[in-house]
Amino acid sequence: MKRPETLVRRREDEQYMFDPKHLTSQQLPNEDARQFNLFHVANRHDPSILKRKFEHSSVSDVVSDDNECKGSNVEHSHFEYLSLDDLFPNLNFGEQFFTNGKFRQDIRNAMRRDIFFTTSAYVNLNPKVVSMMLDDDSSLQGSWNCIPKNVPKDKMESIPPRMTRLTKVLKDTLGSEAPTGDEFVMTLGKLCGVSPSNHWIDIIGIKDRKISHSWHQDTGVSFDKNDNAESSRYTVMLGFPFEDRYTGCGVFSHVIKLEYQHLAPEGHNVNEPILFEGTLDESFIVRPIFSLGREILRYRDVDVLHSAPDVTYRQSVMRFM
Repeated sequence: MKRPETLVRRREDEQYMFDPKHLTSQQLPNEDARQFNLFHVANRHDPSILKRKFEHSSVSDVVSDDNECKGSNVEHSHFEYLSLDDLFPNLNFGEQFFTNGKFRQDIRNAMRRDIFFTTSAYVNLNPKVVSMMLDDDSSLQGSWNCIPKNVPKDKMESIPPRMTRLTKVLKDTLGSEAPTGDEFVMTLGKLCGVSPSNHWIDIIGIKDRKISHSWHQDTGVSFDKNDNAESSRYTVMLGFPFEDRYTGCGVFSHVIKLEYQHLAPEGHNVNEPILFEGTLDESFIVRPIFSLGREILRYRDVDVLHSAPDVTYRQSVMRFM
């Protein structure tokens, strides 16, 4: 695994020093950021202000689509932090995860391999391809669900465990009372709420330079017709920092709090992200903090826009949907 602490790049005969640890240490989380109104009339006609990316340019069409996508006022918290100790109490899980880099790396490796080798799409791949996909610095995706479809309830106990490597890692470090790998993954997955897609991805991101934010929603769908926050669909992120005892930005995605929910337009393909273009003042941008007790970030896709960090400093972040 390449350490991104200080990378040297050649730019027009000058040496450019990229130090993500230093850069993230200078960033503020801004968790009390103002809410942004995507539907404010003045913003629709200002080409520089952030707005949904359209394939057409008709102002009347844009206004019509905007009205279609406008949801309720967001009155609840736009995002929340969760801790491993809350989910798995009396195991000292959070402290071990926070201070033990080998433990974190073993969890990552085990999860990636357990999911990879139980995903039918990855069967019979060329060994070189397998090696590339399982490389620490390659993103990997699959499903977090450990229960096969259409299994009768009376047959549930006979289902063979899926996350066997992860079980060993957790038991070896946390003891015999630790959750099994399946229990760990399913507990995180169930935080996604109602009708989850079961999609999982271990995201690496760009680590060798600062990037511009690329604001989007993954689906623009988060709830049933009653808009009930208690029966909603959530995005869940488990952060893997680059160093022990790390507290700071650069692990989780950055977010913009929306004043009004932005809903996917009618007919939008749920498997395609909703893209936004333009810029926004820094006062609107939240850079969530990873720390002990804040290993997990959760939000509804309709309540925020999100982007990869402008400066990434992490091993990876795992996203459950």
